[in-house]
Amino acid sequence: SFSSKRSANFLSFSKFSFSVSKKVCKGAVDRNKLRRRGYSIISKSVKNPKKGFLCFFLYKKDSDSLDFTAIESELKRLLSDSGVLI
Repeated sequence: SFSSKRSANFLSFSKFSFSVSKKVCKGAVDRNKLRRRGYSIISKSVKNPKKGFLCFFLYKKDSDSLDFTAIESELKRLLSDSGVLI
């Protein structure tokens, strides 16, 4: 349900960004809701990410039907697999 990219940014903190295409959700309200869910998960459940990463998450087409817990588990899995989580 996600595509992710990670790169080094040489800063003393990590940055996270989310993008939702019009192909995923037609309405801006629904796209913004998915983006806000992603940022909420990052701020509440990712307490100590490794420093110096830029992480970009792109929602895929089937993502509009996912609930909060499914998005949270997918994000945590992607972050741990990529080595961003401590």
